[in-house]
Amino acid sequence: MGDAPQRPLGARARALARELAPVWAAVLAVGLLGNLSLYGLWTTNPDGLWQDAGFVPYVFERWQVSLGRWSLYLMSLLRGGVQAPPFISAVALSLFALGAVLFARALGVRGAPARAACASAVVLSPMAGFSLSYYFSADLYGWALLTSTLAIALQLSGAWPRPARLAAGVCLFAFSFGCYQSTVGVSAGLAAAGLMLAALDPAVGARRWRAALADCLAVGGAGAVLYVGVTRAVQAATGVALASYGGADTISVGKILASLPQTIPGTLRAWRDFLFGHATFANNFGTPAVAAALAALGAVCFAVLLWRARRSRARVAAALAMAAVLPFASGVICIVVPGTEVKSLMAGGFVSLAA
Repeated sequence: MGDAPQRPLGARARALARELAPVWAAVLAVGLLGNLSLYGLWTTNPDGLWQDAGFVPYVFERWQVSLGRWSLYLMSLLRGGVQAPPFISAVALSLFALGAVLFARALGVRGAPARAACASAVVLSPMAGFSLSYYFSADLYGWALLTSTLAIALQLSGAWPRPARLAAGVCLFAFSFGCYQSTVGVSAGLAAAGLMLAALDPAVGARRWRAALADCLAVGGAGAVLYVGVTRAVQAATGVALASYGGADTISVGKILASLPQTIPGTLRAWRDFLFGHATFANNFGTPAVAAALAALGAVCFAVLLWRARRSRARVAAALAMAAVLPFASGVICIVVPGTEVKSLMAGGFVSLAA
């Protein structure tokens, strides 16, 4: 997360495309082959059977608006309402692949093979596979992961002038909320992990780190306000009230703060279940042991980084603070909506970090 060289925007865009295109194409191929049995056999789920925008657009769109997911109608227009499984799965996997590659890049993963491996774990995860079983909205989940990643990756990179970077981040964050609210864990988790690693990077000065922290917080706060404003405008225009589904109609700052004694340990339990239990994914065939080994390896690597930075107490303290925040940032949906159980479709924040 150093200071980005100030090259012309067009030149930077072309260089980024050349850097990412081969990795993205490889990850997309992995995703298409790995999920072939899902979209090839038109595998769906009970929710995906009746919620078909092509057949009941009026009922369907009003239901999605009541959930605050107004982006779905825009995406349906963009693809002309087409939701044939092979087509919609290819679109969704393209977006998942690009978002996952950008996530790895934002965290400083170097080299095409390493980035491809991290991103492939995302497109092959049960989260991505389960998303593909919702043919009417599979692409929406891909857009949610991509835009939530971009919103924070821009702030960590410092690649654009600050006003443009903040404006883009706010709009992307609000749009990702309008796609699928649970993907907020991707943005928050990326911000915490990126700032944690940046704190231990000698190339990142204290001023730059504080600015990135402020930018991430500003994007999250302003993006949430913009999302609420757009949601209320859309609901006023359509005459649709916010649904009580998941307690969405009762969310408030007071309720969030009052529920912290329950939601903080609940978020840690959600991480435990994600890695070792069966509430989120079916962790069978030695998966918990692999997860434990990888978690231990990650802890050792982090300890090594802390040791190298031991002469700077400020850097070590900042890194430890971000490490303490990290599980709650990636599982922030559990804190915002008390009582939430993180199911496969909602595990974007967990999956992106674990990969």
